[in-house]
Order: sequence, then structure tokens, then C-alpha cells
Amino acid sequence: MTEFKRGVVAGSKAGVIYGVILAIMSVVYNYATLQPGYFIRTERVITLIIGYGIGGGILGIILGTIYAAAYKHLPGGKSIPKGLSLGIVWWIVLGLGIGYGLGLGYAIGGIMNVYGVIMGLIAILILGSFIGFFWDRYKSSTD
Repeated sequence: MTEFKRGVVAGSKAGVIYGVILAIMSVVYNYATLQPGYFIRTERVITLIIGYGIGGGILGIILGTIYAAAYKHLPGGKSIPKGLSLGIVWWIVLGLGIGYGLGLGYAIGGIMNVYGVIMGLIAILILGSFIGFFWDRYKSSTD
């Protein structure tokens, strides 16, 4: 039970960081592709960052719990590589597999959005590495 609590704490903290980074990446992308004469409102950016932070925290709790349950079976010798491997599996199965199969996420007009695929991979690797980092940080004295 303590491992699951550790996974939830590590995942929630990592997820909030992941959400904020993903929001910043989205704002940068939107700003770079903005049509002349349009602008991005500050309150929308703040709302986006808060929303992505909350959503990232929820995703982090889910992944942190999975991480705790699968820790011994994940490839990699240390916590951060194990988190990276979990992130890659999550990205392949849900991001590319189910998401693309349902027409969600990366598919735009039937063509894979390369930016979305790369951004999703980078973001999930950040989440996985932070889960591993926080997992080590909240290690009990018996580990």
C-alpha cells in the first residue's frame, strides 16, 4: 500500500510539471503559427496552464499508480529509465495506437501530425522521467 501512495505522490507532482510544460509547448506552437493580426490573450494562457496542470496531475496519478504496480517488471535498472520505459509504452499504446485508431490526437485530415507526435513523445518522456525522479525522492528508509 505504501508503494501505491508513493506512486500517487510521485505521479501527481510529475503530472503537474508535465501539464505546465505541455501548456507552454502548446502556447509556443500556437504563437508560432498565429495568423497576422491575431493575438493570444494572457488570461487564456493562464487558464490553459492551470487546466493542463490539473489534467497533468490526474494523468500523473494514473501513471504513478501503474508505475508503482509495474515497477519491478519495467525495463531499466534505476527509477528514471523505468519511468521513461513506462512513458514510451503509454505513448505507443494510447497516443499512437488507440488515439490514432479512434481518430483522436495526432491525426489531422488523415495524415499524422508530425509536430503532435514529436511533442507528445517529448512530453510523455518528461512525465516518465519526473515520475522516476520523484519516486526516488520519496523512497522509504527500508528501500
